[in-house]
Amino acid sequence: MVHFGKVRVFAQCHAAIANRMEGMDRVTAVDCGSWTLDIMSVVNKVPVLDECHTYQQGLITAIDRIQKECIAKHGKEVPEYIINEVIETGDTNAIAKNKEFIMDTINVGLKRYALEVEAKLRELKIDFDFTNVVYVGGGAGVMRRFGSCTGENVRYVTDVRANALGYQYLAQNLEV
Repeated sequence: MVHFGKVRVFAQCHAAIANRMEGMDRVTAVDCGSWTLDIMSVVNKVPVLDECHTYQQGLITAIDRIQKECIAKHGKEVPEYIINEVIETGDTNAIAKNKEFIMDTINVGLKRYALEVEAKLRELKIDFDFTNVVYVGGGAGVMRRFGSCTGENVRYVTDVRANALGYQYLAQNLEV
């Protein structure tokens, strides 16, 4: 038999921003994950359960849509790793022919995803002029590069270790 003395459960997006909330008493964490878009309001470092939402609007669906558009427009299915490289760096050297046209399709698709995420936030009455927004997850790079809502109160956590570092921070700072 195993006995656990104290157990705390934290959502991934909460862990990813836990050590990044300095000076912010209210934050909206937007986790653009592989399969879902998770939106969590955090007040005084505590998630507000009534303001947590999950949507089937993950980055993989956007990548899949871009791949289908590339097949329809260019007769080629662009591998996922190329789209990920564009997300991370803004460019790729992996396209040999028709690069300009294929890149345009990829960029338009990523911009469309960013606009859809921002539309979902506006639907939830999140005003970028008054709300601290922190994008995390694989889509944080998309939002940084292609999102239209920017400012000092909009941040991007693109570190793939963010959840692990956040969980470590939370574990070290739990009340005993």
